[in-house]
Amino acid sequence: LALHLHLNRGGAVLSLDGSGGSLHRRGYRAAMGTAPLKENLAAGLIQLTGWDGRTPLVDPCCGSGILLIEAVTMALQQAPGLNRTFGLEGWADFEMDLWEREQDRARQRRRSDLDLAPVLGYEKDPHVADQARDNIRAAGLEGLISIHSGSFEQQTLPPGPGLLVCNPPYGQRIGADDDLEQLYRSLGSFLKEQASGWQLWLLSGNPSLTGALRLKASRRIPISNGGIDCRWLNYAIR
Repeated sequence: LALHLHLNRGGAVLSLDGSGGSLHRRGYRAAMGTAPLKENLAAGLIQLTGWDGRTPLVDPCCGSGILLIEAVTMALQQAPGLNRTFGLEGWADFEMDLWEREQDRARQRRRSDLDLAPVLGYEKDPHVADQARDNIRAAGLEGLISIHSGSFEQQTLPPGPGLLVCNPPYGQRIGADDDLEQLYRSLGSFLKEQASGWQLWLLSGNPSLTGALRLKASRRIPISNGGIDCRWLNYAIR
């Protein structure tokens, strides 16, 4: 039984924890990349793109696959948290029958009629690519998301147009800016060569790096990612 006591200016609030952990944890994330997004933030970013599962979705730097997993979960209308346990399940007055009925109702709302377009992730680190596959399997989405080992330069986009989403490293957590400029230049070249007519949404915490893309953003949405001031940038690739 978990209790939380919050003290503020002479007052106190005692709360009973029914979740058993942060609600951003969906229960599928057995593995994560070096600088992972929280699942709820990834879901919010995908919601801003308006993707509905009917057009191809590609993450050229997919890491542990969180953006793709959250995107497919939302397109299928699959309730978050179905794969995890909650603290309230251990309470003495917990009604298991009621809980199971509600979970069954949530599972029945999952769309089985959606003809999901190709969903692909590219990851150059084989170990991280395996982590993404593990997460996809744990989320119950095996067969719906394909992870290709190798850098995006080695890949060919599916027939489009479609949507690209990307959370590339931007220097706050991984490496130095000079080491990353080539990655962004290469990504920009890849997009210009293969992604004409596609939309790109990219999370950036470093404007100097996104400048190396040589693309002009049409939308810039402020986002806080773990305390880092970021922008969720939208590009129309031509």
